[in-house]
Amino acid sequence: MAANDNNDAGKANFLDTNETLGVWCPRGLRCGGMTMETIDRRTAITLGAALFAPTALLPSPAKAEMYARHAGLVIMPGVRRIDLGRWAAALPNYKAIAITDYIMAPGSGFPPEKIRQDTIYHVLEGELRVKKGKEFFVKAGEIFVCAAGQSKEDTNPGEVDAVVRVITLCTS
Repeated sequence: MAANDNNDAGKANFLDTNETLGVWCPRGLRCGGMTMETIDRRTAITLGAALFAPTALLPSPAKAEMYARHAGLVIMPGVRRIDLGRWAAALPNYKAIAITDYIMAPGSGFPPEKIRQDTIYHVLEGELRVKKGKEFFVKAGEIFVCAAGQSKEDTNPGEVDAVVRVITLCTS
């Protein structure tokens, strides 16, 4: 017996045309509904407008700034600090975790400084140019770390404010 010879020889293939609608339908399903043969142009345009009108009327999402224009304490020209809190640390070598956000205007930054505590920097918005032994760029969504005793310098080379979340692992 040939591979194609079976009891279903008279049945349609898996993908068979439904000639009354002119569309492809899986076997066993009947594709119902209206076709272009039964819809006039005005009805088709009305249905299309009804389907796409809600998306056309929705406002496009605007990128919201994380902080108000003048939020935070100005600690040096172009740099503002927002203290988010300090919590006890359940880590063996650390007593607390402090989280602070810094908002850096374009062209501003921190001069070279020696880091006193192990620190994680998470760039939330904008971009930073960091000099820590070598120079590199950190974009929004990326992190870099500094161990206690390392020196670093960072500036905002972009044209928009950079927001950096600093997570300090405090030993005292």
